[in-house]
Amino acid sequence: MPASSPPTVPAEAAARAAASAAAAPSALPPARRTLRHRLRVLRLRRLGVTVSDGVFVGRDVRVEISGDATLELGQGLVIGDGCRILVRGGAITIGGETVLGERCLLVAHAAVEIGRRCRLGDGVVIVDADPAFADVDRPIREQGMQASAVALGDDVRAGHGAVVLRGVHVGSGGSIGAHSVVTSNVPPGAVAAGVPARAPRRGTHD
Repeated sequence: MPASSPPTVPAEAAARAAASAAAAPSALPPARRTLRHRLRVLRLRRLGVTVSDGVFVGRDVRVEISGDATLELGQGLVIGDGCRILVRGGAITIGGETVLGERCLLVAHAAVEIGRRCRLGDGVVIVDADPAFADVDRPIREQGMQASAVALGDDVRAGHGAVVLRGVHVGSGGSIGAHSVVTSNVPPGAVAAGVPARAPRRGTHD
């Protein structure tokens, strides 16, 4: 009797599962906050960061805030070890119950907004600016930066090493594949993967 073939899995469902798995945090925060952790939170507040209750800050997290820029951390947020959050201008806002994996990098010159219950895998990069180069007769270093806000809706998943560039909006429930580079908007519930990332079909968000 011939063996039955295994059931097929739709490509988008497989991509979503892979992105979700890749976005799993390296480690969840301990049930009890240590004195060192409380000191990390206190240092953030002294920098002018708005820190809600239940925020967990991992080891070797680096935060820089320039001038009138602002940083707001939502309730129950988890920031993994080695993350860097650099607010060069504008604001970074991260919603409650979101998890940033280890060594994530967030850079804002205009605005970066991350919704609630998002999961960012290790090494995810979100940057809202890049060098201007419209004038071919001037060196790039003299043309400054061009910035456009980046926004991730609620329940977004970003796989390990994904990069989200300026001006991108990822709709609620969207998923980004590991090591993808997102240069255009991702509709709500869609799966985007590749370099540059593409979202050919709309998925279903649970």
